[in-house]
Amino acid sequence: MPSRTCTDGTQCKRGSELGLCEATGYCGFIDPACPSGRRYGELSGVLTNQCVESVTDGGSGKFGDTRAGGADLYGFIPGADAAALGDGGAQDGLPPVDRGVRADQSALPCMCTPGERQTGAAQECGDCSEQTPTRQCGQDCQWGAWVPGACNSSCSGPHPTCDSCSREGCNASTNCKRACVKKSGAACAWNNGTTFRCCSAGGQRGWQWCLPSCVWSPCEAHAC
Repeated sequence: MPSRTCTDGTQCKRGSELGLCEATGYCGFIDPACPSGRRYGELSGVLTNQCVESVTDGGSGKFGDTRAGGADLYGFIPGADAAALGDGGAQDGLPPVDRGVRADQSALPCMCTPGERQTGAAQECGDCSEQTPTRQCGQDCQWGAWVPGACNSSCSGPHPTCDSCSREGCNASTNCKRACVKKSGAACAWNNGTTFRCCSAGGQRGWQWCLPSCVWSPCEAHAC
């Protein structure tokens, strides 16, 4: 039966999957069906495709080792080489954190400590408003999804008195000063009858006024 031995876990590759160099000198790969969580690969001689037997001897627990000693209170081996397991680089724009490998070698490298929280960069969530996302590390030592924070406005200045067609708003183009802006669905802002515009009716120019109902009046034929 064909076989190939290993001396280091980085030599254990099966397609895109990386495994561990077991104490027998053969490569083992993650398999939840085995009590140890690992199964020998195809080039393991008489051990090919057999479940790896767990070995506990209080060793260092470094990557490429089957020993389960040295685990911390979360069941992970500090100092295990996460990069060698093929984590490959940043996620969500942030570099991975090497927290070790599960003591039973049954999962990918730890990216964080369970319960740890991380705050992301502030993001715009409206005119002159920002929200800060956060995410939390789960019990599997992997980061959860980003959760948007509350949308906080950075408007400044006195509160304006707005008419029935408007609401208080804020715009970055006005240096985030508070001002009245049209409500959704309003064609115009009444402003107590002071809003008007030039219009065209039957080929003649005229005037339109904004009504209290927030719509324009019919075009009145007067020169404008």
